[in-house]
Amino acid sequence: MISGEVPISGEEQAWYLLAGEIKEGEVRRIPSGERERDILITPFGAVANKVIMEGRLIFVEDVGKEGSGYLKVKVRDPSGDAVFYVDRYQGDLFDRVLSLPHGERIRVTTIVRSFVGSSKERVISLRGVELRAVEEGEEKLFTLMALKSLLERVNILRDGGVPPGVPEEVAEEVKALFREVEWDRWNRILKGVLDWLLGEEEIAVEEEEEGAELTDNERMVFDLLKELGRGGEVRLDDLESYVRRRELSMENVMEAVRSLLEKGVIYEPVVGVYKMI
Repeated sequence: MISGEVPISGEEQAWYLLAGEIKEGEVRRIPSGERERDILITPFGAVANKVIMEGRLIFVEDVGKEGSGYLKVKVRDPSGDAVFYVDRYQGDLFDRVLSLPHGERIRVTTIVRSFVGSSKERVISLRGVELRAVEEGEEKLFTLMALKSLLERVNILRDGGVPPGVPEEVAEEVKALFREVEWDRWNRILKGVLDWLLGEEEIAVEEEEEGAELTDNERMVFDLLKELGRGGEVRLDDLESYVRRRELSMENVMEAVRSLLEKGVIYEPVVGVYKMI
């Protein structure tokens, strides 16, 4: 068993994953008995239906309507940010998240879910199911275990193998994702994680400007959405009308929108509506 793979009920496994790895994962649906289930596939060989993340609480927003809404929650660890959601009907968990102070250390168990967005592509959503506060010493232990798990899987993939727990139907896809890893960027990320473990770095708990990582096309579309929304929300039909008037490529615009959603720079509270974070 890989270090970060933790049995929690029967044959189901929950994975300790760094936020940076979660953020780069993709969602797939695979057969599970007579049904299908959603799984998260990461470039480093984690294939999980249940994910445990840990870090500092940096952002909470109620993005639904009263009585039927949900919370979008962003957590930051030394590798980056990851997002999960809590439905209003989850009761105590919903109220507890709302009461958490900014910067609180938390550990959350999430179930991988997905939905079809306005782009007709399947979008990942991590649904929080368990949450607890974390003591300072525990925080580094979790990160160390998640990092160890990642490095073990990297070594297996570099040798041409497939990490334990990867279903046969996605094994080749995992290898293909690994071949596309941007190692210059990930070496910097992993160095940052090690520096934090050694006490040489701190986790910033304020929101950061994420524009530096955007491509030119993503930056253009992000600025366009910000202008159209005037700080609020942008509806897909309004975006399409503007793109037609400006004679822009709707295909290129939607490609950038999907990328901005994946990077967590914007979000889609309801299908066909985009908001800035």
